[in-house]
Order: sequence, then C-alpha cells, then structure tokens
Amino acid sequence: MALPSLHRCLQLSDENEQLVKKLKKLQIRNKELEENLGQVQGEAHLQQFLRDCVTSRDVQVQTETRLLDRGGHSQDLTLEGDSVRLLQMYNELQKRYIKEIKANQEQRLSFSTASTLSLLSSSLSLLLLCFFCEFLIYYVVIFQCQWPEVKGRADMGEKETSASVLKAMILADTHLLGEIKGHWLDKLRREWQMERSFQTALWFLQPDIVFVLGDVFDEGKWSSPQAWADDVRRFRKMFSHPVSTELVVLVGNHDIGFHYEMTTYKVNRFEKIFNFTSGKLITRKGTNFVLVNSVAMEGDGCAVCRAAEAKLVALSHRLNCSQQPPGHSSKRCGDVEKLPASAPILLQHYPLYRKSDAKCSGEDTAPPEEKNTLFKEKYDVLSREASQKLMWWFRPRLVLSGHTHSACEVLHAGKIPEISVPSFSWRNRNNPSFVMGSITPTDFSLQKCFLPYESRVFALYWAAGALLGILLLAHFQLLTPPFYFAQRLISKHKAA
Repeated sequence: MALPSLHRCLQLSDENEQLVKKLKKLQIRNKELEENLGQVQGEAHLQQFLRDCVTSRDVQVQTETRLLDRGGHSQDLTLEGDSVRLLQMYNELQKRYIKEIKANQEQRLSFSTASTLSLLSSSLSLLLLCFFCEFLIYYVVIFQCQWPEVKGRADMGEKETSASVLKAMILADTHLLGEIKGHWLDKLRREWQMERSFQTALWFLQPDIVFVLGDVFDEGKWSSPQAWADDVRRFRKMFSHPVSTELVVLVGNHDIGFHYEMTTYKVNRFEKIFNFTSGKLITRKGTNFVLVNSVAMEGDGCAVCRAAEAKLVALSHRLNCSQQPPGHSSKRCGDVEKLPASAPILLQHYPLYRKSDAKCSGEDTAPPEEKNTLFKEKYDVLSREASQKLMWWFRPRLVLSGHTHSACEVLHAGKIPEISVPSFSWRNRNNPSFVMGSITPTDFSLQKCFLPYESRVFALYWAAGALLGILLLAHFQLLTPPFYFAQRLISKHKAA
C-alpha cells in the first residue's frame, strides 16, 4: 500500500482539527437544547399532573382546561419531535466524529511509519556514505591511475619489454604523528587515510618497488625509545607490503633532526630499522639508485657528515668506473666491482639548491603567497656547494626529492630534471599524491596519481548531515514545509 505524502497527511490533520472545533460547538449547542428540553418536559409533566388531580370543574373551566390540555399536548408533541431530531443529529455527528478520529489515527500512523522509514533510509544512506568516503573512494580514485609507458632509446625505435621496466612508486613526507604534538583523532584519521591509500595503490598498481623520500615520522627527532618503537610499529602496519614489493625508506630531518639536532644515535636508530645508510646504492632491473642522507650534507666536517660524504665518494667512483666504455682500461678501476652502465637516479629528502618555487607550476604546487618566498640553504634546500658536489659526483639522469610538501619540476644545468614529490599526508595538503615511474636503464616516464581531495569528502559529509537534520526535524514534527505553513496562515485569516 502506497504511503500518503507528507503534505496530504498534514492537510488531513488540519481538516480534522477544524471538524473537532465544529463538533465542540455542536456539543455546546446540544447541551443547551437538552436543558431547554428538560425544562419543557418538566412543565408538561406538571400540567399532566394537574389534569389528573382535577376531579370537578364547571363546564367553562373544564372547557378551558380541555382547550389548554389540547394546546399543551400539541406543544409537547412538537417539543418531543424537536428533541428526537436533535438526538439524531447528535448521534450522526458522534458517529462521524468517531469515524474521523479513526481515520486521523490511521493517517497519523501512516505518517509516522513513512517518517520512520524515511529516517531509517537516511541513516542507512549516511552509513553507506561513510563507507564510500572512508574506504571505497580510494579504489574509485586510484583506479583512474595507470602506469606511464616508457620507450627505449631513440636509436632502437622500439618499446622496452615489460620485463625490463621497473615500476616504482615514490611518495614523501608521511609525517606520522607522535605522542607530543599529535592529537589522537587527528592521528587516527591521517593514518587511516594514508593506510587505505597505500594499501589500495599496492593492490591495484602492484609496484615492484616503493620509495619513501624521508620525514617518515613527525617527531622522530624528539622520540624517546618507547615512542620511537610505537611509531615504527604503526608505520609497519600502515605500510605493510607483500614480498613481491620492496619498500625503501630514506631519512629526513624530522626523522633524525636538522643538522644541529642530528646525532649518531638517531642516525643509527633509523638505519637499524630501515636498513638505510647515509650513502647507499641499490640496483634493480639494471637501474642504479643512489640514496642520500641530505641532512648530513652540511659540509662542516661533522662525524656523520664525513662518513656520509666518504660513502658517496666511493659510490661515485664505482659508478664512474662502471660507465666507462668497453676496452677502456684504468688502474683506478681495476679492482672495482662493476655495476650496470646506467646513469643513476638520485633520491634524497632535501631538494637540490633553487632560489624558490616561483617557477613551479601545477595544481599541487605551493600556494601563491609562498611561491616567491626565498629558500634558506641547508634548511629548505641543500646548499649550492652540496648540490654541485652531488651533480659532479653522480651526473644523475633524474633527481627525486621531497621536504617542501609541494610539487615542483626544475631543470639543473639545463638537462637534469628534478621532481619534488608532494606530501602523502592530508595533514599537509588538501590534495596529496604520489609519483608513478616506469623506469628502464636508458629511460624513464613519470606520472602523478592524486588521492581524494579532503575538502570534497567534507562537503559530502556536510550535505549528508544537513539532509539528515532536516529529516529528523520532520520526523519529530518540528519542521513545517513553507508552502503548508503559508496555507495555514491564509485559512486562519479567512476564518477570522
């Protein structure tokens, strides 16, 4: 059975109120008539008593009495007929009143049922919306991301085979909140967002390797051993991965502190957990990756800095020897273990030196008011000297960095591209993203994959909350549709 509309239910309720008012007026009128009828019947009974008691009268008196008696009897019959009609009217009104009451109860029940069903359906819709915004949306968004195609060398004129293409996923600045600054709700939401994004990307994209370009933790530079262990446990849970995918984590300033906060203890603690050294080279599918501890590139001769630079110099020598053409002999390269003759890709947390982000473009670059802010060397970017050293040592074909939380693409020496990867955390950006790279020993192709916009998710929640609030007000009859409210005002004005 179709349920009556909300407007029809309210209209019938108003008509019922009008009928109740009319019935009350009729009841008052009927009571007055009943009182008058009682008085008339009393007088009639008195006259009948007098007729019964009188035994002897003269003819004239008796005649007058009979005439009076006849007239009274006729009046009694008239009054009794009126009372019968009034009673009939009263009974009919009573029956109609009872019928209207039953109909009104049924309508109220139908309205209540419809309102309850509407409220339940809205609650279910809100639950489905939560499921979509907190789980399903990551699949919908990341499903639109595809690995970029990469071509081989121009002289080959053919695509590299899929077996030789390394699928790399690069993200930066996850900033897992710690016990000092992190509110539990903020921590819970941000970690859930990153975990769902990462796990969804792993499931759908199935990368060969994942690079995290530093600032894994927000408070690593301050963490006590117990807090550090808890942060590491949460990171491993969020960024768990199958054996087929390798996870490589670089160090950032929030993990071990800026140079003036960095200690050997903090560096060793990080290296022990993530198997990272201040200068490390890994080779996957013929592609060389150089991992740099950019915090140690201060150039002031500190113990950590000296050790990091020594490792990088040794790696540079090894790579340069591996890139020498066949038949070229060098005494310095005689005992060096050869690597694939591929120009390396440099990965680090700090960007190489640049003045600012003024020349950066794209929807995920720094805000306009920050683009022209000059960068501070050894704080926002590497120093000129450290940047020149790295470029001279490794002559990379690509540089990947993080730290600024915003995207940027610059060319160094007019030919070496550097990509600054935006933050992976919604705490730092409204539109986080990660970079997908299809890499071969001779070429690479990069593409960005955006995650859900948090502002849009909040807009969905606000709209659903407003709709649910309106339905709650209607359910408890606290909200009257404007057109019905105007109709009631007009009807009351006419009645007055």
